[in-house]
Amino acid sequence: MKKTGQLLLAFGIFSLSLFVHADPVKLEFVVNIKTGERGMPNQYEKLELGEGSGRYVAALKQSGKVTSKGLLEGATVLDWGFHEVPTEEAAAAGWNEAEPNGGGPGYLVFTLPSGDKLTMRLQMHLQYVPQVQGDPRPFIFGLWQIVGASGSLSHLQGTGVIRVERPSAEERLWVLEGEVGRSKSASQ
Repeated sequence: MKKTGQLLLAFGIFSLSLFVHADPVKLEFVVNIKTGERGMPNQYEKLELGEGSGRYVAALKQSGKVTSKGLLEGATVLDWGFHEVPTEEAAAAGWNEAEPNGGGPGYLVFTLPSGDKLTMRLQMHLQYVPQVQGDPRPFIFGLWQIVGASGSLSHLQGTGVIRVERPSAEERLWVLEGEVGRSKSASQ
């Protein structure tokens, strides 16, 4: 089964190369987890899984603003996520340190000032990294893939990696890197 997945991934990358000229891209946006963007309030629901599970499920909607130059400059972004999250007690006890111990699927919807939209599907992971001193530090990372676009963003395709940094207690800096291109059929 693992071999089949690798073959499908290789075929997908090969197929993408037939239809797209991709360029490297780096995109950054900031989310304030307390306030969100004006007119786009954040929402957070926490589903407790019960004693001994060491985790809960978070359903969230949070908004931010693209801070980098380039493709999505000036866009607002909505993050829709459904994530499995370890409790602080489980993380402090080193529960399941060998593999990511949280994460899940999500979507990012970027909206340019013109109203043009770009949607990415996410697969996020959360790993608590032990520190020499103090509590383990959360490391949030994942993969993204463009699944839809409209207007000037139509026919864009791309994929890459994500990391989420914590510049302050309330802010999250999302950094997306990868490759994005416009399908050749769009330029003909």
